Amino acid sequence: MDADGLRSATFACATTAEERMARRLGLATVRVGVRVANGLPETPGVSFGLAGALGDLRVGDVLDATRVVDASGATLWEGPGLGVRGARPATMLGSDVLVHDTTERRRLREASGADAVDMESGVLARAGRLAGVLRAVSD
Repeated sequence: MDADGLRSATFACATTAEERMARRLGLATVRVGVRVANGLPETPGVSFGLAGALGDLRVGDVLDATRVVDASGATLWEGPGLGVRGARPATMLGSDVLVHDTTERRRLREASGADAVDMESGVLARAGRLAGVLRAVSD
């Protein structure tokens, strides 16, 4: 997706802080809430915000997902990525819960093959409302 395509997409954010950051970047946003508790957006959008690392990633790495998987590694969504310059291609795990424990992160990495985890991409993918994923590693 080119810069104009990114500017015309809607960025689905879980939190006020993520929404504020997207707006500072000049992006159209909708706050879907954690696990899309506020409801699904009307049209497919880009899952935007923070993610937890499962693999060898550093805080601040920007991820442009080409796949979203569940905890077993089953593909929920697949696409070419958004083509964001400087972002790393990644596989995202759509989780139903926050994953803080290091041992659990390692287990999820091995079971799913995912690089990072968030709580919105999987919900959007299952609903057919995902156009891409752009996430920054927070931990």
